[in-house]
Amino acid sequence: MRLLVAVCLFSGVLCKNEPPPTRESLLEEARARILGWYPDKKVTEAPNIREGIKVSMLKKDQECGGNNVPVTFAEFDIPAVRPGDVWRTMLETQFQKDWNPQAASVAPIGKWDERGLRAWAVVFELAIVSNREFIQWQAADADFEKQEFWLVFSTRQNEEVRKLYPLAHGAIDSQNCLGAYHITKTPSGVHVVVTQHVNVHPFFPFPLHAILHFLPMAWKGTLDFVHQMSGRAKELSTAGAPLNASIAPAFMLHQSLAEAQRIRKSTKVTFACFALKGVFARLATWIIVKNQTAEEALLWQNQYKGHTSHAIVKIMDGKVAEWFYAWMPITEWHKGAIAAKVLEEFPNIIGSIDAVERKESNLQWASEFGTSPETLEKVITSPRLFESTIAPSFSEEHRVAFSALTVSAVVAGAALAFGSGFYLCRSGEDNNGICNDDDREIESAIE
Repeated sequence: MRLLVAVCLFSGVLCKNEPPPTRESLLEEARARILGWYPDKKVTEAPNIREGIKVSMLKKDQECGGNNVPVTFAEFDIPAVRPGDVWRTMLETQFQKDWNPQAASVAPIGKWDERGLRAWAVVFELAIVSNREFIQWQAADADFEKQEFWLVFSTRQNEEVRKLYPLAHGAIDSQNCLGAYHITKTPSGVHVVVTQHVNVHPFFPFPLHAILHFLPMAWKGTLDFVHQMSGRAKELSTAGAPLNASIAPAFMLHQSLAEAQRIRKSTKVTFACFALKGVFARLATWIIVKNQTAEEALLWQNQYKGHTSHAIVKIMDGKVAEWFYAWMPITEWHKGAIAAKVLEEFPNIIGSIDAVERKESNLQWASEFGTSPETLEKVITSPRLFESTIAPSFSEEHRVAFSALTVSAVVAGAALAFGSGFYLCRSGEDNNGICNDDDREIESAIE
């Protein structure tokens, strides 16, 4: 396999008989590029450096999307964060719209357990030109003891995925043949090396190897993304978010089911629930309950669902709070009041109320918190308790969620910065229960 990958890459063409991608093949290729190509001065150009960020390219362009385009590298440090915070920042795509303004939307397409991969359809908004869509595979690796992490993204051989998800209206089909992050620990924080191999099919030719010299916006996009990603990682670090294998699905890290369950159960998860009644702020009534189990929080949610403003916060190990779900009617001041009340209770809460408002797919009670689906199914379907409510489904399809493509384009279609994004569900498209039929955005957490 290693020989085949090397021959394909350095020949500048895509091998026609290349086997389907797997977790191992994508990780192998990522390591070859970051640990092999990048340090080799014989094959890489001298780096451009600004604000401590190094950007360089492979001297010889490689084929991607039908054209020979540059393979880029970026290297930088992030102080005062943990490696896992950076990894989690890029892994948890459901929160990326909170910190990455270039991220437009993402749609989960599916997961391939036997190959250790999941797939996503990602759209980026580019200045002046049309949006670019990437149909990509994602692979991951994590060594929590050494604090060394990898993320890999690839649009290569995505035909089977494309059949499941047609091109978004108005978007240009684009490629990132190999994007990867290598994240390691330093004495003062984190060291990151990123590689990208992007073809966004620019509408006019441009000398991409000289883009950092001629287009300041190319640097701006890279600098902005690094600062935005660093800010999110620092938010996670300040909150003390847990870093263990429960962050990623077991099939992506090749864990046994027993080990995955053990890790999940070792993290104590409770819920805090907030409800607000009243038309006028001065006459409003608060209902707040804390230290709820998954079953208790689900019972509580069904009491207010569809008619009373409410929000649910997930708390891990008694100290790390994350927005979990929110529902508001048209009374806009309710949203601000609940957001303020929750922030008062949990000043370092992760995420935002906007990211979870009416996101039914966030309600993955059973899959995330060690509660058996059978137990919750009994709670949900009890006619005595909920005769008029609609309960969330626990089908396997609902456990599909999002990943992190690492591409952000520079002006005129060149791509040197690194980001991730979200898709909007198309009107009327059910997508196996993942997307709502009113075109609400889906930002679910993968199991």
